[in-house]
Formats: sequence, C-alpha cells, structure tokens
Amino acid sequence: MDYREKTSFFMDLMEKYHLTDIIGMDISKISVEADAFVIGTASNEVLAKAAVEHITEDAEKEGLYVIGKEGVNKAKWILLDYSDVVLHIFSPSEREFYNLERLWQDSKRLGGKSDENSN
Repeated sequence: MDYREKTSFFMDLMEKYHLTDIIGMDISKISVEADAFVIGTASNEVLAKAAVEHITEDAEKEGLYVIGKEGVNKAKWILLDYSDVVLHIFSPSEREFYNLERLWQDSKRLGGKSDENSN
C-alpha cells in the first residue's frame, strides 16, 4: 500500500469511528518526516481514546503497525505515526489552536470528509 492508499484507508477508519472534519494532506514535497498527514477531530476524550484503539487494531489486520504514539493519556492531540503517514486526532479546541491545515497550507489535499454539523 503506498502512502496515498494508506491515507484513504486511515480517513475511512476515522470516519468509521466517528471522528469529524477529516482531511488528508500530501506533505511529501515539503517534508522529509512523512508523506502524508491525516487529521480528524474527536468530540470528547472517550471517543478519541476508543478511536485510537480501534484504528490501531484495524490497521494491524492490514499489516500496518504504529511505530510511535503520543498524547493518548490526555487525548487533546493524539499522534499515531505509521512512518509515511501520520495521524493527528484532536479535541475541537486543540485543533482550532494548532490549525495544522494553515501551518501546512502548501500541502496538497488528498481528500476531505467532514460531519455536516461541524464547522
């Protein structure tokens, strides 16, 4: 699976586990750290932690293993590192504050899914 396919896979998982405002960003031309980010918002801490658990389990079934995990305990900004694709799961306030979409505005969008009730 190349990074574009992984990005789509992870976006689908985020949607499956009720994250909102999901976007994929191709950062391959502007970063050496990863090829893509997938960003989503969890409405609360319980949802964020459950989504992380389910996403990592489903990814492992596809042979994708997380190599780094940060922020799960506080569940404000959770980072799951899959080497070429990095997932960011934010609380609404942290997502607004850090605004990765603006910070990485030179990236190419790889798709976007959002909840119709979200901003």
